This record gives sequence, C-alpha cells and structure tokens, in this order.
Amino acid sequence: MNRTFILCALLALPACQSAAHNAQDNVIKRKIVSVKKQFEYNKIETPETIFETPLDIAQYYVGAYPMVLEGRPLVDVKIGRETEIAPHLTMLITASGFEVGRNYGEQWRIRIESIAANKDWRIASAEHRFQCLGRDGIPDWSLTPCP
Repeated sequence: MNRTFILCALLALPACQSAAHNAQDNVIKRKIVSVKKQFEYNKIETPETIFETPLDIAQYYVGAYPMVLEGRPLVDVKIGRETEIAPHLTMLITASGFEVGRNYGEQWRIRIESIAANKDWRIASAEHRFQCLGRDGIPDWSLTPCP
C-alpha cells in the first residue's frame, strides 16, 4: 500500500510541477504584456502652433472637454526630461474619471522644445492613448477607443 502511494506520488509530482510551471509562465506573460502596454501610444499630428507656456500646450489637448461635463475629468500634467541629455521636455497629460461607458480616460505624451529666441514653445512630437475599464472594473491602456 505504501509503495503504491509512493509510486503514485512520484508519478504525479512531475505533472504538478508542470502545471505550476505553466501557470507561472502565464502570469509572467500577462505581466510582460501589461508592462508593454504602459509604454504604447499612437502617434498623432502635431500643430504648427507656437505656444507661450507648456501649460498652453496641455490646454490645447485637454481643452476639448466641456466644462459643464458632470464630474469633469481629473487632469494631471507632468513635465520633465526622459533622460538627462534629452534635447526636449516630455509632457505626460492624463485626463481620467470620465465614467462614460467603459471609457475611463485619455493620455497624451507630448515632446516639446523651447524656442530660445522668444522663450516660446513648440511641439516636437505627440502621442495619444485611451484608458478603458476592463470587465473586472480595473482601468487599462488601449490604442483604440473603448468599446
């Protein structure tokens, strides 16, 4: 009886390890996909407009939301350099909290350059993405509008 149990346990052990290994691989793959999504954006056209301040650039993109929208979106603007030697500043503009269907928010990554002659700013490149509520209610980034 004990020998049969030991034999069954020895035969089942590799199957358990294989199932655990497959489950771990699936978790790792999901995490990698999730991390990649954090850095994916769609390129969008940049205007030829010259702006007085970086906040004017943020308003150019986010200003399309009507002020009468109930529970207006929360807008977060971050400005900094991606690296110490980057020739431009990067603005990360996030508008969230829409709660219209599954659309939760939008985000723009804008690279801006200072025009030294007159201390104005212009847009070097612009990217955009959507934030959709998943079936589990957790927001996730998407390159396409939310369904």
